[in-house]
Amino acid sequence: LECVKLGQKLSNCIRKLTNYRRFAFAVAESNIPRLKQFLSVGLRNGASPHKLMNMLADALEGNAPAPNACPSTDSRAINITLMTYILSGRKLLYALSHANGLPSLRTLRNHMAFTRIMPTIGTISLSDILHNIQEVVLKPHTAAERTTLHGVNLMVDEVALEERAVHFRHNNSVGGLCWRHSPLINLVFSTYDSTLALVKSLKETSVHFAKEMTVVAASCFGESGTYPILALPTCKHVKAADSCTIYEVVMDAWRTCGAVAKVGRIRRWSTDGDMICRVSGYEAFLSQKLSSTGTSRVIHGTLAGMVGLNLWTGPEDVTLNFNVKHIFKRKSPF
Repeated sequence: LECVKLGQKLSNCIRKLTNYRRFAFAVAESNIPRLKQFLSVGLRNGASPHKLMNMLADALEGNAPAPNACPSTDSRAINITLMTYILSGRKLLYALSHANGLPSLRTLRNHMAFTRIMPTIGTISLSDILHNIQEVVLKPHTAAERTTLHGVNLMVDEVALEERAVHFRHNNSVGGLCWRHSPLINLVFSTYDSTLALVKSLKETSVHFAKEMTVVAASCFGESGTYPILALPTCKHVKAADSCTIYEVVMDAWRTCGAVAKVGRIRRWSTDGDMICRVSGYEAFLSQKLSSTGTSRVIHGTLAGMVGLNLWTGPEDVTLNFNVKHIFKRKSPF
């Protein structure tokens, strides 16, 4: 008799466990916001049916938050997902999405607009800058229906870069090498021998990793925000002529893509405050005097009468300016 009672109890327990599990899977497979995510995370973490039901009841009553289950579309979860993706990449985001219920990369892309900036691979390229201007500057202006022309300030500075190679799948080439020395070697993985030649060049230091990233960004007078249009890996051995090449190629790309008619003319270059940038800035943007004819005739009559004012400009009356941060650093006693 006791064996029969024990068998009935075991049968009831098995039936309850089966019902709990069927209920959990049924809810997890249906499209119920937050509840589906909560149960999916609980099942992956191996929570018992009794504990799962208690936590579910507490979460529904508002007595306790659902553990390891972040809301899938609120701003906090999206911000955490974006920070994880930027700092650690898609692999960690995939792991946290499955372990802690963070939104996936696809969900992040559905709720945010990503702008793709094409970094320069090899020597400086006009096509890369044209692509960045089109994607970063012209498309947002067209989407926002901005038709007012503004003066444009181009800013250039360097940021620290991790010294390592990066493989770009879209053209099967390697990036992260200095743009001045990378033309000495074939950067496209076309054959096995080309890959060995690249490794040999890195060992012989004829080609080396970039230590910094030269970034050129555009800002419009009267508008907030900046638009990066050039990301150029470089080393510490940049000369003034190399900086002048960057100025010329960027200005040529701005004219070629039609940004002058859609956004505005380049009025100023703001450069770094070190010696190389000072020399290149003087060579590029203090090459000709403000003329009383042409596009500068409007302001020449006003500025010419100011004694001691520097009237020297660059091509198309572009003026030179230095980053305020570096001016303050030079003036600071610390």
